[in-house]
Parts: sequence; C-alpha cells; structure tokens
Amino acid sequence: MSNTIILSGGFKKIQSLTINASATLKPGMLAALNSSGELIAQNAEGKLCEKLVMLEDALQGGTVNDAYTGGEVGDAAIMLSGTESLALLASGETVAVGDFITVNGTGKIQKLEANQIALGVATAACDLTDSDAVDTLVSVRWL
Repeated sequence: MSNTIILSGGFKKIQSLTINASATLKPGMLAALNSSGELIAQNAEGKLCEKLVMLEDALQGGTVNDAYTGGEVGDAAIMLSGTESLALLASGETVAVGDFITVNGTGKIQKLEANQIALGVATAACDLTDSDAVDTLVSVRWL
C-alpha cells in the first residue's frame, strides 16, 4: 500500500483545519466543513458533495494509518476530476475495478447503489464482507 493518500493528479490542499471536538477522522475519509469551519465526516450519504479527502499528517510524522481526533489540526485536499487517491472503503462493502463509488454517510466510501450520485471509480478490487473485515484504504479515481 502507498504511504500517501494522493497517488496522482491534481488537487487543492487545505491545511491546518481544526477537527470538530466529537469527530475522529482517518486519512482517506471524505470530510466536510461544519458551520463553525471545523472538519467533520462527510454525511451526505449517496449525494453530491465536495470531494474533500483527509490526508496523512506527514509533517508531524503521521502515516495513512494515523487518525486525527477532535481538537487536532488536520490537512485535507479537494480532489480534482481524474485524480487518483486512496479512499477508506467501509467494512462490509465490496468493490471491483470499474465500480462507481459514493460516500456512505460516515465519511467512508461504498459501491454506488440505485438513485445515488457517483463521486469516483474504484481502480482496485476489495472485498470487505468477512465478519472480521475492517475499513480499508482502496485506490479510486475521482470524477
């Protein structure tokens, strides 16, 4: 696995945003800004939303496996169309190469279902349907 969330392409980095006190955000999760300008997990389940993806905290020695907790300052990037990055696939989900993906309402991605809006395409296959499966970073290309 890559040691960075962004794999290739264009993005706009947004630095030093405060994580909401009740939030825990992991690199690869989709995030949103609340009315106070703090980062929270994107909760627009299956809907159109900004592709604001949490990054690893490399300047502080963080990796793609290190979560941000409430009150910390985190980095995120707006993914431009065609950018490839890692995104956090929710446990219980399965994607194949070429499957359209969307956000599941908790900041993680899932395979697109009927009447949902696609945000990207899986560029790697991943099966997390086993009972002991955990959320896993997978490669996606953003639309």
